[in-house]
Amino acid sequence: MSAKKSKSKKTTKRSNNDGCIRRRSDGRWEAIYTVRYDSNDQPVRRSVYGKTRGEVTLKLREILQQIAMEEYVPPKRITVGEWMDEWWRIYCLPSKKISTCTGYESTIIWHIKPHLGKVSLQELKPMQVQAMINQLVKEGKAPSTIRKAQALLHCALEQAIVNGMLIHNPAERTILPRMERKEIQFLTLEEQRRFIAALTDNTPGRALYFILGTGLRAAELTGLRWSDIKDNHFTVAQTIRRNRDFSDNAECKTFLETSTPKTRAGRRMIPLPPKMKELLAAQRREQLEMRLAAGPEWTNNDLVFCTEFGTPFEGRNMTRSLHQTLRRAGLPLRGVHALRHTFATRAMESGMDLRTLSEILGHSQVALTLQLYAHSTMETKRDVMEKMDVFL
Repeated sequence: MSAKKSKSKKTTKRSNNDGCIRRRSDGRWEAIYTVRYDSNDQPVRRSVYGKTRGEVTLKLREILQQIAMEEYVPPKRITVGEWMDEWWRIYCLPSKKISTCTGYESTIIWHIKPHLGKVSLQELKPMQVQAMINQLVKEGKAPSTIRKAQALLHCALEQAIVNGMLIHNPAERTILPRMERKEIQFLTLEEQRRFIAALTDNTPGRALYFILGTGLRAAELTGLRWSDIKDNHFTVAQTIRRNRDFSDNAECKTFLETSTPKTRAGRRMIPLPPKMKELLAAQRREQLEMRLAAGPEWTNNDLVFCTEFGTPFEGRNMTRSLHQTLRRAGLPLRGVHALRHTFATRAMESGMDLRTLSEILGHSQVALTLQLYAHSTMETKRDVMEKMDVFL
């Protein structure tokens, strides 16, 4: 009897390029594939599902191709909305200013979540991001608002790539609306005269007049201290603005945040013209009277413009006083920033060079000053046109 050669069984592992497809008892189709092998040489398998065999076959083919190219990311059950919240909490809140975080939160809540919040993060497609942008345009949102939403989403998705949750950024190469030049609101020379005549001789009136005479931002004026003022100039060294309080045990949703200017250009020295010196002298006299009247209830914050108890004269108080003044002057309502724009417009009309104006306004680039204020009032245009009569 001839001895039969015994064949040893060759154990083979299922290749990552294999996958099996079966129909489940619930009628759905399931494709099972091997992602990798663990430390005990056991296969780590995942499943993908579909309504038809063709659908699940296409999904399996795409996954196996990603595995072969080492681009596969294991699926995680997290939506775009959930990831935006997590990204904001972990990567923004600890490192950025509260005012910046407040703006980010608003953009996420009002412009990203309504359109993409329920979409699975790993199933997000560029077409869906573009659809969000198109819908925001349809809703009449400003181009700057839409661009901010796209930039925020793009940044969060970049972090998802770093964290191994995505391979590609679906917010890349989107088509954004063209930026439109925003119409600057400012007072004409005649309106400015009526406005000044309607100002009250008290802290609110002087605060508005000081912005008109120096071009300060509202938060910069609120944070101005007596110690920042010298004989002929003052330094912009701190800002005070109301922001959201994100702490878990916060009793109030907002708080007054004292901070420094955002940029190096924001910290600057501004000369004091004679009228502004007179204004500050009157403000100091009145503040001494308020301090005596308040007695022990006075809070010494060293602030130039404050309430009758020494607390900051913040933006919402300023806006209220501005609107009251505009109504008395018979002028349309505008924001406090219009006074800063008015200062810049008068400076340009007075012949101030762009570099000097840019530094006084605290702009980081002269190009920004040029972009905002390279316009002429009707009075300036009329004056120039009349002078041209000699050539006609």
